[in-house]
Amino acid sequence: MNSLKRKHSKTHHLDDVIICSGYLMIAACIIALFMENSSWSIYYEAIEQYPIRIHLGFTVLKKTFLIFVNEGLMTIFFFLIGLEIKSAYVNGPLNDIKKAALPIFAALGGMVVPALFYILLNYNQALYLNGWAIPMATDIAFSLAIYSMVNRQFPIELRLLLTTLAIIDDIGAILVIGLFYTDHLSYSWMWISMILCFMMCVFKYLRFESVILYLSLGLLLWYGVLFSGLHATLAGVIVAFFIPYKNSKGLYPIKSLEKQIMPWVYYIVLPLFAFLNSGIDFRGLQLNYLINTSSMGIILGLLFGKPIGVMLFSWFSTHFGLAKLSEGLDWKMILGVGFLTGIGFTMSLFITSLSFETHFPTLMSARFGILVASILSGLLGFILLRRIPLK
Repeated sequence: MNSLKRKHSKTHHLDDVIICSGYLMIAACIIALFMENSSWSIYYEAIEQYPIRIHLGFTVLKKTFLIFVNEGLMTIFFFLIGLEIKSAYVNGPLNDIKKAALPIFAALGGMVVPALFYILLNYNQALYLNGWAIPMATDIAFSLAIYSMVNRQFPIELRLLLTTLAIIDDIGAILVIGLFYTDHLSYSWMWISMILCFMMCVFKYLRFESVILYLSLGLLLWYGVLFSGLHATLAGVIVAFFIPYKNSKGLYPIKSLEKQIMPWVYYIVLPLFAFLNSGIDFRGLQLNYLINTSSMGIILGLLFGKPIGVMLFSWFSTHFGLAKLSEGLDWKMILGVGFLTGIGFTMSLFITSLSFETHFPTLMSARFGILVASILSGLLGFILLRRIPLK
């Protein structure tokens, strides 16, 4: 009984951290929009473009603060996501295929259908088509923050569905980034990165349990992946899979790391990322500058593609006996959660920066689409869940 109470308390603490992070990200977004559309815009742009110099051995990395956050600090976010995915797989909602089947199918629908919405609108636009993966993502911090605002006594399985779905979305987004958003590959650095991965595999096989060892090799891997042409944040996910879940002393290193890293990621990294990536200057802009097939593809994909995909694939999987709808859940609840998954924000903004980093107008219109879709999806999800009569 005491262990169950402790586990329940830890779950509530995690919820509080994620929900608080969602509020901080909303505040960061509002502040960024205010600064970029006022006389303070010069300060906002100065923060974005502030030069950062990092000495790495015989080389010096010169990056703007914006790139430093997107490629450096966001690696920590991906590392945390990797730890959460591993925990969910070893001892969580993903450790049993029967438990994971419904959110897996729901997440698959929530990725495929929005991407199809976007592709259908932009199939003859070569530049815009590069952003096809933008509406695939779900922001776990924002979606859970809105879910908490509903303040209804829904079954725990509904929150678990939303959380697991968002985690699987993150896995999909990470795979998409690795497969489709890399260029200018350096095969020598790729070989070095592969050797480092092989070394971690050997240490894992020999049952080395030192977290410091894996983190040190992970730092070198980040360096190698950065210069290989692959996106450096992928190193965070790879290293996370090598961190021991439980060691020979009966301790849980992965849980300890999650606890230490979580406040830094959710209270600093994600709000900082939201602040630096959500500044859209609306002054003097005509509506046709922001409204194009790219921004409309994002809006339609997140706002309608997400709930349609979640509902369609969930129904398909349960109808054909591939998954089971938990007791206490109904399709109105699934639809409400489907709209909440349309809050793409963090990962959508991240993919946007990779898709259109060399074309500023499209970058701005895509950010506008993400902002509009995320706000509308959150509002509709909130309204729908509030109107569901509790049994």
